[in-house]
Amino acid sequence: MSAHLRGKKILFFGPVTFNYEKAIVDELERQGAQVVYRSDKPGHSFLIKVLVRLFPKMLWGYSDRVFGRWFAKNGPAECDIVFVIKGEGLSPRFLDVLKGQYKNAKFIFYLWDSIKNVRNAELLIPKFDYLYSFDPEDCRQYPLFKYRPLFFLEQYRVSAPTEGKGCFFIGTLNGDRPAVISHVLDALPKTIAFDYSLFVRNDIELFFRRLFDNALKHLDPVRLIRTPMTAQIVSQRFQTSAAIVDIEHPNQVGLTMRTFEVLASGKKLITTNKNIATHDFYHPSRICIIDRIDPKLETDFFEGQMEPLPMSFFVNFSLNGWLLEIFQCVTTNTDKLSQ
Repeated sequence: MSAHLRGKKILFFGPVTFNYEKAIVDELERQGAQVVYRSDKPGHSFLIKVLVRLFPKMLWGYSDRVFGRWFAKNGPAECDIVFVIKGEGLSPRFLDVLKGQYKNAKFIFYLWDSIKNVRNAELLIPKFDYLYSFDPEDCRQYPLFKYRPLFFLEQYRVSAPTEGKGCFFIGTLNGDRPAVISHVLDALPKTIAFDYSLFVRNDIELFFRRLFDNALKHLDPVRLIRTPMTAQIVSQRFQTSAAIVDIEHPNQVGLTMRTFEVLASGKKLITTNKNIATHDFYHPSRICIIDRIDPKLETDFFEGQMEPLPMSFFVNFSLNGWLLEIFQCVTTNTDKLSQ
């Protein structure tokens, strides 16, 4: 991939998400690209995040002014690729400005959330030449999207995994995760310990969750953390565990980043996502699919031998493999989408 990205100028808009955006920038630059990055939101206050998520149109005028000022000061003079992940805070009008400025650039859109969770994403679709989604259901509903699952960061890849005990979960406090964790605690064999942590984005959200989420009231308050764990710490916690729990958002079908991180680390995966069974890397010796409300977990899963992953997994689902597919339009003669 380095040959076809060397010297390419990329303007990248994407969410600030546990430094994944930084890892993407670093890898693109390692491959020889010149990258200008900007968050896809006009600001990161609690109010801005709520408005962007629930009422994006109401914020578009403000967003256009913020992005316009930023672009006038920081936008590259030339650009080969405009790359957008999610794009929650971007308006169709601002994308038109970019298309007018960079008439020969390829516009690439990747969704690592379901369209139903990204309000007005349908209005952004016509602005892009190439569309990808991590959600197979969205790809069936919107045929212009190509299905491309997520990736793992290299620090999660372990050639010789250590033997661990119990199971581990780390994730943001959202969706029905408190309830699922509570059910898992009840379902686990008594010999299996469960080390879990929920990242609290802000105290306002926590206040309302405690008012309306009975399951949260039954979880240990010490397990609610305010500072996100680094990828290095998470990968270390993986190695001390026998299995890792993954709980995707109930409105999603796509496989989470955690899915690929766990498998790359050589650990067993316990997941609520039934869609994983359709992928060629699925094997019941390393992946246990559980019901969100009535999970079944047996001691044999934790103690049994695990079928090794094929090497193709580490090629296809590395960050490098992900970028190779997303940016394949740079070296192929693939026609742009007809809008």
